[in-house]
Amino acid sequence: MNKNGEDIWIENGKIVTPVKTVHFEDDELYVEIEDFTEVEVSAID
Repeated sequence: MNKNGEDIWIENGKIVTPVKTVHFEDDELYVEIEDFTEVEVSAID
């Protein structure tokens, strides 16, 4: 957890934080996150 008590971890060299919303549009996965953190997400077929 980070200092705010939120779950945060490293996965494949990227910082991962919980997402607020996730939706699919035209077979693309879109993710909205709580704060300004850059994350890279890939969908699993």
